[in-house]
Amino acid sequence: MPDLSIARRLPPGHLPRLARGQEGARPAWWPAWSKAAGLRTARAVLVIPPLFALTFEGFGNLQMALFAAFGGFATLIMASFGGTR
Repeated sequence: MPDLSIARRLPPGHLPRLARGQEGARPAWWPAWSKAAGLRTARAVLVIPPLFALTFEGFGNLQMALFAAFGGFATLIMASFGGTR
């Protein structure tokens, strides 16, 4: 399969120039993951499935299970709470 990366398709003059002393730095438009995103994902993986199982199997209410799953996703993944723990 051919390499279709943007760095391979553009000539060397078209790549963004980096500041001096930043040979290992990446351009701003390249994606990068933060540590906070990884922690949020791990927390959601550990919390949402047991919460769904508890509300669906334990309480026997599908509507509550869906609300718990979507609410847990919104709270643990999408929201960003400031301050210390």
